[in-house]
Amino acid sequence: GNLAARIARRALGKAAPRPPSIPRAPKPPKPPPEYAVDRTLPRAVLGGVTTWVDSSAGLLSAAAAVGAAPRAAFDVEFSAAGGVATLQVAVDGSAWVIDGRLDLGPMLDALGGVDALYGFATGEDLKRLGRDLPATDLQRRAGGTPSLQRVVAARLGLFVDKRLQCSDWDARPLSPEQLAYAALDAEVLLRLADGYG
Repeated sequence: GNLAARIARRALGKAAPRPPSIPRAPKPPKPPPEYAVDRTLPRAVLGGVTTWVDSSAGLLSAAAAVGAAPRAAFDVEFSAAGGVATLQVAVDGSAWVIDGRLDLGPMLDALGGVDALYGFATGEDLKRLGRDLPATDLQRRAGGTPSLQRVVAARLGLFVDKRLQCSDWDARPLSPEQLAYAALDAEVLLRLADGYG
């Protein structure tokens, strides 16, 4: 078939026509250099007290503290089953990592009542929480869809270690490293909000 036709054309002195070239898809743009992550930056560390909440009484106490605060930040770690494994909430000086198996309603009510609420890439978090909270999405403020790690590096000059992001958030008890990671993901949002002024 095709090979015989090419040989016949060459024998007649005609080069075989080249197939039309297929344009390549453009490469995705690289993130702006201001969001490049420098692992030599000082590490972001928790600046307040972190409390693990695995009881209704503990949740009500945390919700009361959040409700009295002028601002708060939140983040969610997802369950492999599709729901919420943990809800992390931070106010200035304190953070709570809350077991997602609890009735989160009182905490969500408290978050909905603070004067300023911050999150990062909040779409899926709010979907899993089943609540439309009036949160400022700091990822949108950064423009595009940069990672939290990149935005913190650019705005605060700090490195956020994200190695535990995909760890087993359904495990109980959570490791001390998981608790610190989860709490920092919420607490650093308050610093980031300050960084935006």
